[in-house]
Amino acid sequence: MRAFAARGPGSGALVGNCELRIGPDGTGEVSYWTHAGKRGRGCHNGTMSELSSLVLFTGHIEQARAFYRAVGLALDDEDHGDGPVHYATEISGVHFALFDAGPASGRAPQWRGAGSSFPGFYVASLDDTVAALTAQGAPVLATHQVRDWGCRAVIEDPDGRPVEINQRGHCAAPGFP
Repeated sequence: MRAFAARGPGSGALVGNCELRIGPDGTGEVSYWTHAGKRGRGCHNGTMSELSSLVLFTGHIEQARAFYRAVGLALDDEDHGDGPVHYATEISGVHFALFDAGPASGRAPQWRGAGSSFPGFYVASLDDTVAALTAQGAPVLATHQVRDWGCRAVIEDPDGRPVEINQRGHCAAPGFP
């Protein structure tokens, strides 16, 4: 077994860990956690999977584009040649896209309801991003909250989907440098 620790700059506080176990047959297993609240519980064991895309269908395409641009996403026109033109960008290797579902398509399911989604984004400034989104008329579902991973607010996108806006190091969080 090999273990690797992630420590906060300056404080030296343990903020993450990764263990790699190699079996006698040469297969491996990875276990890791990335914030103090997960310490000792492990976030992942077994085969690694990667998120390849997050595609949102919206009944308010231009308002959704403005909303996600205010979050910091550089959404450009994209055309695969076999479907509708849509807006898309890459976020740390994950394809993010907005497709027009038409205005009669309804709203997203209620926050934390069956079938709902809850995308979250790290931003450079929580305060500036929340101000830009509320200036567009976006409702605030949860005001500033301190979490193990930083600070957050939850804002509703034009389709009623809750979106978590996060900032690392925004303010002092217990166990987080």
